[in-house]
Amino acid sequence: MTRVLVSVLLSGLLLSGCGGGGDGASQTTTTPQPQLQVQSVAEGVTQFIRIASLQVQGASALSSAQFEIAPRAGSKSRSVLVQYDRSYLLRRGWYDEASHMLRLPLFGLYAGRDNQVQLTARFADGSQATTALTVTTPAYVDAKGVYDHLTVHTPRSGDVLAYDFVMLKPMLGAPVVLDTDGELRWMGQPPVSTLSSQASIFTGSDFLVGSNTDATLYRLYLDGGYDQATVQDSSINNFHHDILPGKTGYLVELDTQSGGVQNIESVLEEVDGSGQVLKRWDLAQILRDTIRAGGEDPAPFIRDGVDWFHMNSAIYDARDDSVIVSSRENFVLKLDYATGTVKWILGDTSKYWYTQFASLRALTLALNDAPPVGQHALSITPYGDLMMFDNGKASLNNPYGTSAGINNTVSAAISYNINTQTRSAYLTSRFIHPEQLYSPFCSSTYLDASGGQLIGYAVATDAQGVTTMRLVGRLANGVIAFDYGFPTAGCATGWNARAINLHGMMLQ
Repeated sequence: MTRVLVSVLLSGLLLSGCGGGGDGASQTTTTPQPQLQVQSVAEGVTQFIRIASLQVQGASALSSAQFEIAPRAGSKSRSVLVQYDRSYLLRRGWYDEASHMLRLPLFGLYAGRDNQVQLTARFADGSQATTALTVTTPAYVDAKGVYDHLTVHTPRSGDVLAYDFVMLKPMLGAPVVLDTDGELRWMGQPPVSTLSSQASIFTGSDFLVGSNTDATLYRLYLDGGYDQATVQDSSINNFHHDILPGKTGYLVELDTQSGGVQNIESVLEEVDGSGQVLKRWDLAQILRDTIRAGGEDPAPFIRDGVDWFHMNSAIYDARDDSVIVSSRENFVLKLDYATGTVKWILGDTSKYWYTQFASLRALTLALNDAPPVGQHALSITPYGDLMMFDNGKASLNNPYGTSAGINNTVSAAISYNINTQTRSAYLTSRFIHPEQLYSPFCSSTYLDASGGQLIGYAVATDAQGVTTMRLVGRLANGVIAFDYGFPTAGCATGWNARAINLHGMMLQ
């Protein structure tokens, strides 16, 4: 049900002129005032999305339209504030110039609440019209019993965070967006029932999601629509793990097969949004060449058809035009972007790759502290350090009879300063949750510009043996700003969590 309160504020241009005449009478010409009238509000694909139909009239062309959803009472998160540029509205078919009808998608609505929404139309001459309305939405009921079962371990503090919204990357369908109060604010309709959003990214205006069954790259719009493209590589079986910004496109992690050889989680490509392949790195071939150049046989280490590498994160480092890749089974390594040459390796030196291959030992950075173990979610912090989630889980697919490495009993968010001159890595931060949470698989940690931290424990087991997905916001001073939990089966609820911005968005 939608209730519309028409309270229109007009700021138009009033032009007047004086006419001559013996009786002193004057003539006044009035420019039509801008108008914004709500005709109806229709349901979107979920209760978090509605489409407002508006009659728009101004003295000049419509230049943009905006909506703002006020925070609920007691909220510590800022409003959803989105502006649509005229070109975006025309391109997506939301505005008809001939009839002056504007269909404005409203997304980020609270479910089961009366949403107070302000609509604004702006015109080329600087005038604008504003209308307020109330959009009442039904409660969200999750058939899987996940996202409607929030546990609040620490409620949102009143401290200012650098973000107000969080994207969860689930394996249960489309991406999920929460605000920092723990309220669900967006969930789309998956274009296919089998969709997993494990491999996904928020681009700033929409979500790119790589198919878990083929080479399809979906673009999910916040208005509930979608487009799709096929990555132009016939060897692709499916996307897996993450999608992150590359040098000019997006870094995607792939399972491939060619010539009867199956490459499991060891191929990285950079692609654009239309599916064109810009660059490709075959980690199996790169490491074979590296080991052979050292006069050694790579066959015992690199095994076709086996998940020997398990790539789970890859980032572009513009500082030296390189790519940093996380291999859960082995190490973190840096590659030259252009040549694929291995520049350094960081990892657990008790593992098979280090003890058996002098060629890989020669590339390994010296460490002043504990190494990352089973790590996920690489990023470069605002301070230039390399951050990751240190799961603490040893290798699962090392050759039989070889060392799987360290097994820890607690997970940590960690960062290292990499010194390429001394070829060393220095541990610069480590955060262990006060409950000693252990999340052996998936999970993420990222630092924001203020020094705050967002940590997603995908499969967090606490001291009592209870396993849930935990989402933790931490301030720069170490204080926990919020701590929420959801039920999970494996990494399905949110294998990775990223801060996103829905306040001050401009869709162009």
